[in-house]
Amino acid sequence: MGAHVHTIRINFNHVVYPGEERVVDSIDYRPAVVRVQPGDEVRWISNYNLKVCFHKGTPFQRIQIETPAEVESAPEPVLRDAEKRGYHYNVHGALVVGGQLLFFGDPGCPEIIVE
Repeated sequence: MGAHVHTIRINFNHVVYPGEERVVDSIDYRPAVVRVQPGDEVRWISNYNLKVCFHKGTPFQRIQIETPAEVESAPEPVLRDAEKRGYHYNVHGALVVGGQLLFFGDPGCPEIIVE
């Protein structure tokens, strides 16, 4: 049985263009793709409060996993009968920048692949 930590780093840059201000973001995933076996455990950690939502199936008991900033999530065991395939998920969160509440998300996150 393996243990995996999936780090999701949200990068926000406050940018001022002539006549407008905006926040440019990017999201880094380490590792980009997580390869697991049934019975392995996966934990998530991020630099912001994070919600991970699986769609079209999940290899875990839950379809939604939440964790506060800089805190590893509880371990999520890969189900013993999880179908061997790739599972896509979305990442969602929010933060305050300059007094404004900003939401971020990534509907095209890398996969968790059950081998």
